Amino acid sequence: MDYKKEGSILRRQRKFPLRIGYLLAVLAGIPPAFFLVFNALFSDGGSVPERLLSFSLVIVTYGALGLVFSFFRPKPSWQWGIWLSIPAFIIVGWYSFRETGNLSLHLLYLVAATTPACSTAFIGKRLSAKRRQKEN
Repeated sequence: MDYKKEGSILRRQRKFPLRIGYLLAVLAGIPPAFFLVFNALFSDGGSVPERLLSFSLVIVTYGALGLVFSFFRPKPSWQWGIWLSIPAFIIVGWYSFRETGNLSLHLLYLVAATTPACSTAFIGKRLSAKRRQKEN
């Protein structure tokens, strides 16, 4: 009986840091969601090179965040990208209700935030597994 109690305590201890990681991922997703995604949507117009620059900044930033989170905590893998993109979904969703003219552009920015975050998180999991194999 004592063993079962101890096992459940250990399970809770392992899950607790993951919950903190989810919170940290959402918090880490707020600055790029606001300063990159929302700023790109809120700025009126913009030429094609400016849009390409803002798309590439979103892709690189969310890709780097996904890679870092999954490298240090590889367990949920690609799901880190979803957690990192939650602030972008909230901000873009809120802005889309106020400005419905460019919904396709809004969706493109959400895809540009979520896809690289999820894919590089999956790559980060693989890199972390390789690093752990070398250590053992």
